[in-house]
Amino acid sequence: MDFRGLLTRLADDFRSMEIDYALIGGISLGFWGVSRATMDLDFLILDSDMEKAEKVLAEFGYKPFYKTADVAQYSAEDPGVPVDVIIACRKYTHSMLEQAETKSVEGSVIRVLRPEGLIGLKLQALYNNPDRERMDWADIEALLAGNKGLDWPRIEEYFLLFGKSDRFVQLKEKHYADR
Repeated sequence: MDFRGLLTRLADDFRSMEIDYALIGGISLGFWGVSRATMDLDFLILDSDMEKAEKVLAEFGYKPFYKTADVAQYSAEDPGVPVDVIIACRKYTHSMLEQAETKSVEGSVIRVLRPEGLIGLKLQALYNNPDRERMDWADIEALLAGNKGLDWPRIEEYFLLFGKSDRFVQLKEKHYADR
């Protein structure tokens, strides 16, 4: 199965099961004008919907191979596309889900995290794994450069949360001037 077909089928099943989710990660960046190659599908899923989400994933042949209270990773021989999940179990991720937007792909409706939420998750990824620095900062820069009407106070809140206020000031000076 192709990436797009898998994504639309999962999104359709998530919607039919009333699962509160949003697409995140490399694929989601494309909805906001940022092109990046990726090898997996990433979702943010409300903690109380994880049991239903796992049933949907199991119908596609997915089995968990790593799971904590915050994240889960799934694999399947067919379709062979890994699925990673961040479990929305805190106020920030709950808020991100509330603000997710719907996008249309080949007749399917897909919920996608807004750029502000993606930036927040990128900052968390940087905090958790500094080895991702080059890629995640590039994604943050691209999201800021390519999107108007961003919620800058929300973005600042994420930067403060992860101790990156100096970097926020630099990025706001660079990207906010013409917004």
